[in-house]
Order: sequence, then structure tokens, then C-alpha cells
Amino acid sequence: LHHEVIVLDAPREESLGARRLFQIERATEDGVQVVRVRFRRSPVPKTSLLLYLVAVLAAGCAIVRRGFRPDLIHGRYYFIALAAGLLGKLLRAPVVMAEGSECYAVGLPPRIRLEARFAMRLAAVIVPASECLRALMEQHGIHGNFRVIPNPVDMSLFSPAPDRRSHGRPLRLLAVARQIPVKGFPTLLEAVARLCRVRDDVVLDVVGDGPAAAANLALARQFGLDAHVTFHGFRPRQAVAELMRQADLFVLPSLSENCPSVLLEALASGLPVVASDVG
Repeated sequence: LHHEVIVLDAPREESLGARRLFQIERATEDGVQVVRVRFRRSPVPKTSLLLYLVAVLAAGCAIVRRGFRPDLIHGRYYFIALAAGLLGKLLRAPVVMAEGSECYAVGLPPRIRLEARFAMRLAAVIVPASECLRALMEQHGIHGNFRVIPNPVDMSLFSPAPDRRSHGRPLRLLAVARQIPVKGFPTLLEAVARLCRVRDDVVLDVVGDGPAAAANLALARQFGLDAHVTFHGFRPRQAVAELMRQADLFVLPSLSENCPSVLLEALASGLPVVASDVG
């Protein structure tokens, strides 16, 4: 079957450089049409959410005016759910909401919890990545037509190295995650520092970016790990797959998770995994 897909990229972070309240950009990325909405913080206090919703609905209408009317709208994560749900009502298209956020375990602020409850009611199907996440969502008062579907893995990209050898070279650890507090990087860096006291041939590759990147880099230096830890920042999936084929062990010390794609990708790459027992 032929499926025509348009990606509407509308993150909830305000782009401060916008000249107008919002602007709509179009591009083709990896052969897929992308409509990207950028907007700046509303000048009226506590109305940024309203501006965000107006911008997303305007982008959706612009897509329809160009001849594309969706048969299905797919939303990702609670912070896009309200926009996706309202867009579905406007365009009379069913909405599938896929959820994989660990924020349900950490805790949602009351306002966000109410927003998520209302938004998920607009979805025809709610797709959490694990039974654990489904239970957490229900604990937050979110109810609907649930269907649990674990995250997929591209087995053509993530596969074992045919000649993986660790003898005679450093022990190479790999961590791939956004650098945010819930991913537990300080715990990992402390563990690597302790391990380096036992053996000096340990190296850790950290892939991912985020607001805690600078703090994690400073902590690594504080632990004296300059020669042992390399922060790669964001890397495309092809580069991550290659790093997995080069590594000896995958580590993920998250404080909360549900069904991390990187763990499945590491296993598909033939890597043993050390992860915290959460989610």
C-alpha cells in the first residue's frame, strides 16, 4: 500500500528568533515532507499555550489548502496531544496518540495533568509503549481506548558486528540518552569513576544532548574522567548503530523509564545491557 505522510513538527519550545507570533516553514527531509511551526512566547502572560494551539491549527489548515487531507493523525507524547486532538476534530480525522514519556513516573504538574487528561479523550486510540506506562497513565486519571505497542527496532540498521573483539583493547561502554536529570548521568559518571580505580582501560561514549549536558561535562571533569569519557552530543541513528557495534557494554542508569528504544537497539546489536530496574 502507498501511504503519503506529512510530518507536522511543532515542539512546545518557543523559538525566540521569530519575527512574528508564529511562522510556518516547509522542507523535505529524508524524502518526507515536513511542515515546521516556529513561534515565540506570547507577549500576554500565561497565553503561550493558546498561541501554540493557534499556530498548530493554522499549519494544519495550510496543509489542507495545499491539497493534503489526512485520513489519520498520529501524535507523539502528552505535550503534543492537545494540539493533535484539536487538529483531528477540526479536520474530522481520527487521532492515534503514542506515548513513551517517562514523565508519568516522575510526576506531572497539576495543570499538565489536566491538559493530558482532556487531550487524551480526543484520541481514538492511545498507544503506550509498555503495560507499565499504561498503568501509570491510568493512575494520572487518563482513560481511553488503550493498545500497548512496544517500540520497534530497525533490524537492518541495528545488528551485531561480525568481528566484535574486546581482547587487547579498552573496555568500551556506551550510553545513549537525552541529557536530562531523569536519565541519571551523574550516577553513571560516579560508577565509571569507581570502575577506573579498579582498571584504567575503561572508556565511556556518551551520545545525546540536552539541558544537563554542561553539568554532566563538568561533573566528569570533577571526577577526573577527561581521558575516559567522550561526549559526542547528538548523533544520527546510523552513527549510533556504528557506536553500538564498536562497544562492549551498553549502560542506561535512568531514574524512570518504560520501554526505551535504545535498550532494544543495543540488544539487537548484540550488546549486553546494564540498566536500572525502573519501568
